[in-house]
Amino acid sequence: MKKASHFFSDGKPFLVYNVDILSIISLKKLVDLHINSNSIATLAIQDRKSSRKFLFDDKLILHGWQNEKTREEIIARKPQIKLTAYSFSGIQIIDPKIFNYFPDKDVFSLVELYLTAAKDEMIMGYEHNDDQWLDVGRIENVSEAEIVLNNIRSIYQV
Repeated sequence: MKKASHFFSDGKPFLVYNVDILSIISLKKLVDLHINSNSIATLAIQDRKSSRKFLFDDKLILHGWQNEKTREEIIARKPQIKLTAYSFSGIQIIDPKIFNYFPDKDVFSLVELYLTAAKDEMIMGYEHNDDQWLDVGRIENVSEAEIVLNNIRSIYQV
């Protein structure tokens, strides 16, 4: 995204969708939430098994990140209440203002970017637990991809 930032100079939010993700997520609902929240980014999240998770408050505002395997935890914004851990779905709406938070290095993680921005800006979560989601970047999930694609075809009649 950093190298392509000049394509987003119009100031309008844009969709970033990881290429190895298949999902039946309502992108319209994701975009609507983003526009109505005035957040700098809106992340699609689910309550599913994953060792690394973002931490959100009860209004789904990002506060931190945790690695359940290593017990590492980073809190970017001090919470007033207990936080809930959600898995990031690799789908997000981003406001171009996020480019102000990109680090000066060429290679960095989105976790680092979002936690840095969350100190000053609101980053929202969009919970989509009822939507089918599959990471086809994992070899053991490739056979399930056909099932997801068939569901997508039936929903959209393609």
